[in-house]
Amino acid sequence: MNGINFGLSDPTAAENAARQQAVKALAAKANLYAAATGYRVQRLVSLNEGGGYTPPSPVPMLAMARMEKSDSTPVSPGEIAVRVDISAIYELGR
Repeated sequence: MNGINFGLSDPTAAENAARQQAVKALAAKANLYAAATGYRVQRLVSLNEGGGYTPPSPVPMLAMARMEKSDSTPVSPGEIAVRVDISAIYELGR
């Protein structure tokens, strides 16, 4: 065995939740900046996405060598992150 990796068998639901949160956060930030400059958001002109689910990388060789020398194989809790990066262009008006 060359190590153990944990991941999502189907990241679709997690990615979709991240997308919804990202769009809400972006809209709130657009409204904040518009209000701070005396404008209002009129409409969303374009929306682009990047990022997504990236499985964790394998354990480095040095760590594997240390694990091979131990009597047991510890499994530490961790996190799986799903990240969606979006950018948008909004039309502003007075």
